[in-house]
Amino acid sequence: MNPGKERDGADGLAGIIALILGGIFFQISYTNLAIVLPLVGSGLHLGGTARGIAVGAFPLGASLLFIPAGLLALRSGTRPTLLTGLALLGIAGTLSALSQNFVELTLLRATAGAGAALFYGPAIGTLATRFAVPRRALMIGLFASVSVAVGATVGFLGGAYLGLIFGWRFVLAVGGLGTLGAAALCAVSVPPRAPSSSPRDYGGQRNQFFEVLWSPTTWCLALGILGTATAAYLAPAFISAFVLAVHAAWGLGYAGVAGAVAFVLTVPGALLGARWSERGRDRRVILLVFAAAFGAFFLLIPVAGRLELLALFGLLGFLYGAALATALTMPSYLPATSGERTSVAIGVIESVEGFARFGGAAAFGGVEVLIGFSGAWWISGLVALGTLPLLLGVPANRRLTGAHESVAAP
Repeated sequence: MNPGKERDGADGLAGIIALILGGIFFQISYTNLAIVLPLVGSGLHLGGTARGIAVGAFPLGASLLFIPAGLLALRSGTRPTLLTGLALLGIAGTLSALSQNFVELTLLRATAGAGAALFYGPAIGTLATRFAVPRRALMIGLFASVSVAVGATVGFLGGAYLGLIFGWRFVLAVGGLGTLGAAALCAVSVPPRAPSSSPRDYGGQRNQFFEVLWSPTTWCLALGILGTATAAYLAPAFISAFVLAVHAAWGLGYAGVAGAVAFVLTVPGALLGARWSERGRDRRVILLVFAAAFGAFFLLIPVAGRLELLALFGLLGFLYGAALATALTMPSYLPATSGERTSVAIGVIESVEGFARFGGAAAFGGVEVLIGFSGAWWISGLVALGTLPLLLGVPANRRLTGAHESVAAP
C-alpha cells in the first residue's frame, strides 16, 4: 500500500489488539484493589476514610498526569508516551503487592495511576487519528468498552476468588505483571507513525495545547460528566464493603459477580452509544439521556434486594457504557478538540474525573462512617445528576452525510 496515502486503521489488527490488551490490564489494575479492599483493610488496619483514600489514590495519580500526557503525546508522539505509561503502570502495580503500610500502598497506587494516564489518552488519540468516520467512534467505543468489560470483570470477579484463596497481595501482583506483558506486546505490535517531512512546530503544538486547555467546550464536557464518572467508579469500588457490611450473608463472591455484571454490560451499551453517534443524532443529547438515566437508577442501590441489585448493576453498566463511548468520541468531532488535539482533550476530561473520583472515594468512605451506606449512595447519585446541566455548554454536533461533520451552537 502506498505509504504516502492516508489509511484507515494504519496500525493493523495486531496493533489494535495490543492496544485493547493494554486497556484491559489498565482496567484490571484500576479495579483489582476495590474488590479486595476489605482484605487490605484488615491486613493493613485501615479505617473507612483510609480505605477511601487508598482506593482513590489511583485516579488521583492519573489526574496529575493526564493533561501533561496530552502535551507529551503532541511533542513526542502517542506511541512512546503510551508505552512509557504501560511500563510505569506495570512496575508500580507489581510493587504495590509488597506494600507494608497505608503510606506505601497509597503512593504506589498513585504512581500506577500516573502510568495509566500516560497510556489512556494517547491510546485513544492513536485510534482517533488513524480511523476515519464512520469507523472512528466504533473503534474508540470498542477500546473503551472491551477494556472495561474484560479488564474490570477479570480484576473484579477473578480478584474476589483469587483474593480469598491467595490473598490480596497475589491479586495486585498478577495485575502488575500482566500489564508489563501487555506493554511488551504493544512495543512490537503498534508501529510508529511515519516521520514527518517538515520540522516539528513546537510553538504550534504548544498553542494547540493551550487552545484545548482553555476551551469552554473542553471544560463543559469534562465537568458535565464529572458526577456520572465518579458515581460509576464508586459503585464497583465500594460494592464489596457495602455487601459485607449491610448484606454479609451474600458474601464477597456475590460482590464480585455484581461488579462483573456491570462491567460486561458496558460493551453492548458502548456499541449502542457509538452506533447512535454515527447515525446523525446529536451526540450531546445522547450523552445527556444515558447519563441522566444512569444517575436516576443509581439512587436505587441502597434499597435493592439480592436479585434486584444484580439487575441494577447490569443496567448501570449498560447506561454508563453508552455514555462513556459517546463522551470519549465527542472531542474528536468538535473543532476545538479534533485531530491531534484529541489526546489533550481526553487528558483534561480524565484529569478532572480523576480528581473527582479521588475526592468522591475519600468522601464516600467518610460519609459512610457518619451516616451509613444509604446516605453515601444517595448523595453520589444526586451529584451525578447535578453536574449534567453543564453539558448544555457543549456545542451540538451530528454527522450529516458521508464523512462531513456539522457543529452548531446550542
